[in-house]
Amino acid sequence: MNLEAPADAWYVWVGVALVSIAVAGVVAGLPSQPPPDTTTAANTVDRVAASEYGTTATYDPDAAAARIGTRQIGLRNDGGTQYASVSFGAMTPVAAARGTTHAAGTALLAGASPQETVEQTAIESELELRERLAGVRERIDMTGATWRPVDGRMRVRSVRVDGTMVVLVGV
Repeated sequence: MNLEAPADAWYVWVGVALVSIAVAGVVAGLPSQPPPDTTTAANTVDRVAASEYGTTATYDPDAAAARIGTRQIGLRNDGGTQYASVSFGAMTPVAAARGTTHAAGTALLAGASPQETVEQTAIESELELRERLAGVRERIDMTGATWRPVDGRMRVRSVRVDGTMVVLVGV
């Protein structure tokens, strides 16, 4: 009695074809790149926030979108979504600000001093600037951060505004 299947039997070839299709489907479903490194992004923010002097740093997140809250960074790309928390202080995401506050945050992030920022915008004083930036953080804490497209590098800057150190983050 012969128990082996002959190699020229049609059901052997159909079985091999189905297994090949299944393996190809699994391979096609794998991500094309690794998920973004949010730990390094959070460490960049922590290095800037831990400095007692005004500091600036940049990081290339290799992500398509970012979700920056006051204490957590989320990055996503084709490889997946990752989150990391910061340890020092609270972040102020400049992209979440609106109107004059957004313009002021962008100027500060680009390197302008708080005095220059107050002079160039419709903001009355450094105290008002500090309160507006605090309002951005409060709104994000209440409503949550939203996903925004990443256009390049993530910039982080700590700057003293009206005697209080503020950590600005922009993507």
